This record gives sequence, C-alpha cells and structure tokens, in this order.
Amino acid sequence: MSRHQLTDIRAAVVELLRTKFRRVYPYRWVAPAQNKLPCVVVSVASRSSSVFNAAPLELRHEAQLAVTCIVQGNEKTEDVAEEMTALAEKLFYANPTLGGELGEDLLPLSLTIEAEDQGEYVSVFYTQLWQAVWYEQAGDYVGDENHHPQADAQLATHWQLYGSNPDIDAEDNIPKS
Repeated sequence: MSRHQLTDIRAAVVELLRTKFRRVYPYRWVAPAQNKLPCVVVSVASRSSSVFNAAPLELRHEAQLAVTCIVQGNEKTEDVAEEMTALAEKLFYANPTLGGELGEDLLPLSLTIEAEDQGEYVSVFYTQLWQAVWYEQAGDYVGDENHHPQADAQLATHWQLYGSNPDIDAEDNIPKS
C-alpha cells in the first residue's frame, strides 16, 4: 500500500523543521508534556481538490498545513514563540517546494495565537497555516499512470437539423481507437 501524498508532505515538513528545532512532532493528537516545551507540531488542517486538466484527468490539490509552535507561558513567551515562527517561515521560504514534494511554492495563509490555561501552567500556541499545492494524474488512483478512465469512453453526440423531424436526426459515434 502506498502512502498518501499528505503523509509525504507532512514528513518533508517535519524533516525540514528538525534541521533547526529539537522537538518536532508529526501529529497533533499527542499533547507534549510541559517538560517537552517549546516544541513544534505539524498537522494537516484541511484539503480541497479541483480539476486542473480534463483530459487526461489531472487534479490540483490544496492542503492547509498547520505548523504550531507551543511555548510554556512566562514573561518571554511571545518572544520565544515569534522567534520560532520566524525561523519556520525562513525555512519554508528557503525550501518552497519541500524538495520537490509540491507543485507550487508554499504560501503563508494566516497566523492564530491562542493560550490554554492548564491550572499550574499556561501554554501558548502560535499556529501558522501554509498552503501546499500538488498535482495528481487520475491514473495514479488506479495504480497505472497510463490509464485514464475517460480513454475507455466512446464519444457520442445527438443532434437535429431544422426542428424535431426524426427523419433528419443524426447521431455521431466516435469509437475508441
């Protein structure tokens, strides 16, 4: 079973961030302990797809990658979180296609800042969303890059001349060659 492109993109982001950060987590479902902060968490927030080319079918996928810098709250929280966010931005600007994983450059979309009071500790989350774009051939879905579903179809059209007289109706069938 092959990996999904989202998995490969997330793995490339994690690998890139690990060149500058000690603690980078490739999923958001495991909360790092307070003694493991500061850290960076990489996840996929959403994905949408559209037709880029109709024949052969090629899809354009857009994913929103979430890069979250988590810092334990103290008097330097904003400074540390902003420094981490700036460093991640510089890494992405220097490696905009993640070593060829993407079809277009990463683009920053938004930054949200949240704080979570956990009683004894306060954690601050700087989450920057990035747009990641890649392209995929329809043949990739069926495991054969030379197979395109529309290539098996027969083109047919029905047309009429001068109104609805059935004696002059016409139909064209273009068989698959």
